Amino acid sequence: MRLRQDFKFDLHASGLSAINNKTQIEFEDAQKKLKVIVCPIPAVCENSFIGVIYIIAERFVETPKDLENTLFIFGRILSNWISKYESCVHDRNQAQQNNELISHINCPDCNGNAHTMTINTLPPIKL
Repeated sequence: MRLRQDFKFDLHASGLSAINNKTQIEFEDAQKKLKVIVCPIPAVCENSFIGVIYIIAERFVETPKDLENTLFIFGRILSNWISKYESCVHDRNQAQQNNELISHINCPDCNGNAHTMTINTLPPIKL
């Protein structure tokens, strides 16, 4: 399915408007017979937003009265999941870098020849 340029623009503009106005946006596309609901996703521990949720439905679908609150709660859940995922990826990359740094240290007394030495850890001391 190809989207018209003006519909793509409307989607993009509605996303920016939802973030800038900190509110849900709803509009209808007469040619496609679609209703578009755009809700901002709040950032974790901040008053800013990290993106938007797009819901595209048939135009005649009636939206529930509490949809804005429901989407705000869903946005908070999604935001927390994204934050946790990013934290896991960061921690994994940091651990990998630390392991590489610990296991490979260049010898400074080798006249420019890069030699690698392995560091072995001592067993724990029992008291």
